[in-house]
Amino acid sequence: MRYGIKNIVILLTAACLMTQCASTKVVTNKPTWLMTRPINQGYYIGIGYGNKKTNSNGYQQTAKNNAMNDMAGEIRVNVSGTSLLHTLEINNAVSETFDSKSLTSTDESLEGYELVDTYEDQYNYWTYYRLSKQTYEDLKQQRIRKATDNALTKYDKALTYKNGLQYYSALIMLVKGLEDIKPYMSETLLVNYQGRDVHLGNELFNEILNILNDINVSSDLKEIIVKKGQPVVEELLTFIVENKQGHHIENIPVTSDFTGCALIDNIDRSTASGIVSFSIPKVKSKNNHEYFYAKVDLNTILQEATNDFLIRKLLRNIKPVAYTKQVNVQNPVFFVSSTERKFEKSSENEVLKNALIGSLTQSALDITPKQNNADFLVDIQSNTKSAEISNSMYKVSLDAVITVKNKELKVLYQRNMNNITGIQLSFDAAGNEAYNSAVEYLKNRVVPDLLEKLF
Repeated sequence: MRYGIKNIVILLTAACLMTQCASTKVVTNKPTWLMTRPINQGYYIGIGYGNKKTNSNGYQQTAKNNAMNDMAGEIRVNVSGTSLLHTLEINNAVSETFDSKSLTSTDESLEGYELVDTYEDQYNYWTYYRLSKQTYEDLKQQRIRKATDNALTKYDKALTYKNGLQYYSALIMLVKGLEDIKPYMSETLLVNYQGRDVHLGNELFNEILNILNDINVSSDLKEIIVKKGQPVVEELLTFIVENKQGHHIENIPVTSDFTGCALIDNIDRSTASGIVSFSIPKVKSKNNHEYFYAKVDLNTILQEATNDFLIRKLLRNIKPVAYTKQVNVQNPVFFVSSTERKFEKSSENEVLKNALIGSLTQSALDITPKQNNADFLVDIQSNTKSAEISNSMYKVSLDAVITVKNKELKVLYQRNMNNITGIQLSFDAAGNEAYNSAVEYLKNRVVPDLLEKLF
């Protein structure tokens, strides 16, 4: 009986140890693939590591991810001499902005791999994967065929849109076609289109260039004359969008820029007549000449065509030609009138009017005696009133209002001067002193504020 129980205990202990080893697979000796990296001409190798202590729940997935990255590092991306990427690199369109490798990631396209082995100890876990080079190439060619089929369909649609003068839709299709083949821009991508062999990546890119080069943004007015402080109406900033054959092109976003100031609303889309129009709320330039630019807004097209950051960045290297319109800035003409009273009686001396004219002239602004010739109409209304008599001294206060209107009589500026005082031996002398004080206030406070508001 004792002998039988002893044998049973030995068998149960052995079974327990075998079960524990099978479940945890803790090996005392490290495998040769962990000591020396395997070399196999027919396979890509990936070995990954995960820390069980710091990542107790996800160490196996971490090890697998690291193995995939390791495997991807073995796969060389060779840039074909007939690929789009090669063309762009020759013209420095890629290397100046970002590494061309970012366009040809292999990590996302790994499939068909197999698990060879794993090894773990108390705190560490390793995994060993491999991928047949032939399997990888076969699957890659399947993906390339699918991508080129999709891109070729978009290329065909783009040409149909272009022939129908729908240039915007054509550009959208071409960009989406590039998006399809983005992982394979380093490949030759030779396809047959309507009986001719074409390198699809180059064909898509070149067609984008062809369409953009075929779009002209122009204007009947090469130069315009504007007044400082005045708005520039749409009639002076209207452009026509057409192709080189003179056909109007609809729905093309056009962006504008003005050297004289920043524009808030600087994008417009061409109508069925090819028209885009802009305006400037107010010209503030101190220069005699400024320039207004209008060109195809490629950024808007790219934002609407793709969400792929790298495709956008790649195509932003294309610079559409801008149409330049010279803007000649002239000084505005002021007409100044005033009603200057003392104690409700008209004064013969127009001291505020003369002071204002002098200040405007010093600021290189023009004055006209005729209201119809003026861009701005300035009116001054002033009056004095007696305040008090104290110790034989007479105190007078002056109130004035300065109003500026445009030709359409719209009020652009208004400023009150209240309770400007003068103290003298008589009311008349005190009134004169109040006007002298008002002149200083006008020159030092009102005129700078007025010019700031207008210009």
